[in-house]
This record gives sequence, C-alpha cells and structure tokens, in this order.
Amino acid sequence: MKYIYIPILLIICLACNTSNNTSIKELSINNSFDDSNITLSKIASSSEIIPLETNDSILIGEIKKILCENNYIYISDGRTLFKFNDKGYFISKINKIGTGPDEYTSITDFQICSNDKVWILSRKDKRLCNYSWNGILENEIKLNFWISNICLLTNNTMLLYTGNETDGDNNFQLKMLNLSTKNIAKNYIRINNSKSKYLFVKSTNHFNYNSNSKSGFFFDIFNDTIYQISSDIIKSKYYVNINKKNIPSDFFDKEYDNVMIFFQTLFKSDYAYGTVLFGETNNNFIFSYYYKKLCHLSLISKNNNNINDFTNINDDVNLMGYPITLTSRPLFIQDNNKLIIPVQSADIVDYAEKKLKYNDVNIIKQSIKYTNDDQNPILLFLKLK
Repeated sequence: MKYIYIPILLIICLACNTSNNTSIKELSINNSFDDSNITLSKIASSSEIIPLETNDSILIGEIKKILCENNYIYISDGRTLFKFNDKGYFISKINKIGTGPDEYTSITDFQICSNDKVWILSRKDKRLCNYSWNGILENEIKLNFWISNICLLTNNTMLLYTGNETDGDNNFQLKMLNLSTKNIAKNYIRINNSKSKYLFVKSTNHFNYNSNSKSGFFFDIFNDTIYQISSDIIKSKYYVNINKKNIPSDFFDKEYDNVMIFFQTLFKSDYAYGTVLFGETNNNFIFSYYYKKLCHLSLISKNNNNINDFTNINDDVNLMGYPITLTSRPLFIQDNNKLIIPVQSADIVDYAEKKLKYNDVNIIKQSIKYTNDDQNPILLFLKLK
C-alpha cells in the first residue's frame, strides 16, 4: 500500500472525537480563531537564539527534526544527521545515504542513545540502523511493516509509530519494541479500518518525551486524545476540545478515493484539526492545531480559564520585533516546555534592513553571526511559561 508523505508544513494535521472514557480530562480552547499576534515576552520565561555554524561541509537542507540531548543539538535534513553543541558549533555528522548494506536510503526519524550512538529509521528499507558517530553500523533491526516515527523510552525499549497502515501483520498504531530481542513486546491503539483505506499522512511530531524523567506524551494527528507514555505504560490522558469545531468521527467513515480527496473535502468544511504539538508546564498546557490552514499555538492555563491563542509571535526579546509566522514553519517541542523554532538568517536580515535603523541592523547581524544568505538556520529556543 502506497504511503503518501505530506509534510506538516503543508497542513497535514486533523482530529477526531475521543472515546467515552470519563477518566480523560477535557482541555477546552474557547477563542474566536483570529489571526492573532503575541509578543515573545508574554509567553516565554526565557529565550535565546543559537546560530548554527556554517561552512561548505556543514550545509543543512530542509530541517526534518531537531532533538536536544545532554547539551547537544541534533538535526536531520532527511539525508544527514548533524551534531552541534549547545552554542551551535559543529561537532560531527553521519551521512551514510545510499543502497549499501551499511547505508540508509533516507533519515525518516532518529533517536539518541545514552551512549551517544544513534538509531536512524530508514522507512523505505523498513529498517532501524544503529550508528556510532564515526559512521560505523553497530546494529540493525529489520521489520515487516512500515514505521513513521520512533521514540526511545529506555536503552532497551523503543516505541514505533505505524500510523494507519495495516501493512504485513500490523493492526496497531503503536508498538513497543524490545531492542535486545528485536521482537515486538506490546501493541497499543488499534487502527481504525476506515482510516486505513486512505489516510496515510506523516507528521514530524508525534512524541514529546523527556528522557530524564522517563515520561511524556504521544499525540496522533488524527485523534484529539493525548496519551501519556512511560517506560511501560501508555494511557489516555487528555482530550482537547477546539471550540467545538473538532472533526466528528463520522467524517472519517465516508468513502474517499484517496488522501487528497479527503483533504479537499476537509478544507471545504469549518473544522479545526490536528494535534501538532502538545506539552505541559507547571502553569499551562501547550497545544498546537490548524484552522482554515493557519497554524495556531495555544497556552491553556491550569489555574484559570485564560487562553493565549496565536498564529504569530513578535520577538521583542532577541530580534527587535521580528515577526514569526507559525504556519509553514517547522516547530519542535522538547521536555514539555521548550519550543524550538528554526528561522532563516536571510529573513531576519531582510526584516531588519526594511524596518530597523542602521545601527540596529548591525546589532542584529552580530547577534545572529550573520555571514551571508546561505548561512545555516538560526534556532530560537523558547522556554514557555
């Protein structure tokens, strides 16, 4: 069965009703869905910009995933896995793209082991590859079904997200893999038969897992239920009510010839769709979704009914008001409260030269270590309140 990859930047996310499980806590987003702006200082307790080192051998393509572990930043562009320190200086990279026995056809996803070796998912090969940073293939696991995303829970346990594909002997969205035996230990969340006929869409975000606390969340872009995960437990935790505009379950039960027809039908409706990100701080729940093809980020207060819901962030802390539009931009969440937003340095400089005074333009260029338009992206790290 053919899998259609539609990046999150092209509006892939949607939602459906949760089950009648009364133990699930409902989180409500009551807003007007306006195209709204918010200042960075209002939503973040701290922030910093990290320019990534650039030279001819360190040129990052379109960012597919960012992961921060042990004061290092790991970035994949689908072909190469880059390792930087927490100041943005290049450390190492893995580039083994090819068709050889120790190579991969692409980096669909990756996870970092406690010994700093890396698991790389090569979806097309139906293979997990474990590399050291000198490019040596240390281990591999071959499976008989498609995998879209992975999450390393412990040194010996990994979650595999299969989506809605009933390939091989697969009937579940989540599988727990024992890395030592290379066998599936448990299955979770049975695949809906209606969705398995047409709904093959991939997101860059399905997990928000803190390796230090050994806990986190799994969220499916076709389901408004948020699942809590630990080393051996996965359970329904929250249901997000997006102003009563969630896609009803019977919408998915209709006949669609393919996924494109499904989206054409969806975009004609007035539904809000998609769990793009989810996190939980001491003060807020963090939730991102789409409505009318605009990406919204909501901070839902735990203490009262206040909700900050916005589609644009004005960086009044680091970049003198530079506007960050969330739609058509990759967003990555770490450890529940850290939001990472890649920004092109050329876009920042273009804004500065049009909107700021000459001296301020130079200050901006110095802060992002601007060299030229081919510079690697700037990473904006936000610690959300």
